[in-house]
Amino acid sequence: MLVVQESAGVIKDIKDLEARGIKTGVQMSTPVDAYFFDNGYPRSLYFRNREIMKALADGEIDAAMLWSPQLGIAHKDFATARFHAVSGYVPEAALRFNSALAVPEADGNLRKFLDETIAKLLAKGEIQRIVERYGVPFYPPFGS
Repeated sequence: MLVVQESAGVIKDIKDLEARGIKTGVQMSTPVDAYFFDNGYPRSLYFRNREIMKALADGEIDAAMLWSPQLGIAHKDFATARFHAVSGYVPEAALRFNSALAVPEADGNLRKFLDETIAKLLAKGEIQRIVERYGVPFYPPFGS
């Protein structure tokens, strides 16, 4: 997810950052790092997401790409920091990943139970409510 400082101004997507020459903190050797490198986007490399969040909080960088659960942690650990998720931003297809669970092939009942339960929770909006309660935007799963 794309996170910015207020000082970055109104940002809608990564191309806005590039147009303004704003380096974005990314975790090195990750799919996000590769995406930025391959597309020529300016970036500042950090070893861990925690270092990126600290750099944002300290004003060292004005933007970052984080795994979405990290924003919930950032809000807790850096409560006075002035960064926020970009409203309405939907990650590019190359930066979106569905989660998956692995179950033994022989345990078809467990797989069926998990599939049905997750589908019900998604349909009722419960997963979205849980995710957003932590200040993290919800992106619905996409087809495979």
